[in-house]
Formats: sequence, structure tokens, C-alpha cells
Amino acid sequence: MGSTIPLQCIGHVANFSNNEGIHRHEIQGEDAKAATQEILQQTLHIFRQNHSEMDWGETSIAGFQAGLHQDIENLGRCLGAEKGNSIRQRVKSYFRRINDYLKDDGYSLCAWEIVQMEVRQCFLLIDQLLKRTGNAA
Repeated sequence: MGSTIPLQCIGHVANFSNNEGIHRHEIQGEDAKAATQEILQQTLHIFRQNHSEMDWGETSIAGFQAGLHQDIENLGRCLGAEKGNSIRQRVKSYFRRINDYLKDDGYSLCAWEIVQMEVRQCFLLIDQLLKRTGNAA
């Protein structure tokens, strides 16, 4: 995921937050672990979509997907699926809007660029959550 956006995509802006609370700082404990697992699962789902317009090679996409899958499995071993249902629903709703944005924009290069920027923010959130729960690598 690059850190710059192509010039033709500068005007493309999307707000997916809709006050879902997944970027807030009050997520703690088991909810933090559940939020992390759900963000990873939803990110994997998004990156299994039509990515023909993405500026990534198939090997890069496959590697990214494999890494996400492994992280999800590792987290699943220490967290039951029934934990954090409320935060999981908020994360799913948030990612549903991201997925709808991709579909509505025809999985264009610019839509993918915006989604990648949003996913980077989610990964920063995961880093903060893991540090808060004492599970940072």
C-alpha cells in the first residue's frame, strides 16, 4: 500500500466513519481483540474483491491475503468468536460502506486508492489497540 495517491484521484473523497466508533480510543480489552480480528477479516474480504484496477501484482495481493489469513487464524486461537459482538457489528457496518463504495465506483483505481488509505488507518488503529492490550509484537 503506497503512501501517495495518483493525481487523478485527488478529488475522490469518501467518509466511511459515520460515527461507528471503531476509530475511537475507548475500545478496550476483549473488544480491542475482537475489533482487531474483525478488521482483519473484513480487510481480507475487501481485498478478495475485483482488484483488476489495483496497482498491485497478483503476487503482492496473494501475499497480502495470506498474511491477513494467518493473522486472523492466530488471533482466533486466543479469542472466541462470541466475544465482542457489538464491536464486531460496528466494524462490519463500517466495512460494508467501504465495500459499497468500491462497488459503486466500479472497483476503479481511484476507489482502490481511497480504500487503501482507509485500510492504512485501520492498521494504525490495530497497532494502537494491540499496544493498549499489551500484545504488540
